[in-house]
Amino acid sequence: MAADENITKRLRLAINYGIEKKETNLKGAALAIGINYTTLRNYYTGKTDPPATALKKICSWTRIKPEYILYGRK
Repeated sequence: MAADENITKRLRLAINYGIEKKETNLKGAALAIGINYTTLRNYYTGKTDPPATALKKICSWTRIKPEYILYGRK
């Protein structure tokens, strides 16, 4: 389980935002981000925490700042 449930919630919101904006699904997001689908799903569900490199890729794809995901700051 992720260390902080709030981070997992914000990460899920960010991924959902990207999925909606780019009209794709989680598999399509994983492909576009360059992260294995199962790995992204584990981040999405809070099973594992993303390392900084993965968080950077997710933020780049969603265009959401990492500060929002990590701390809730917009």
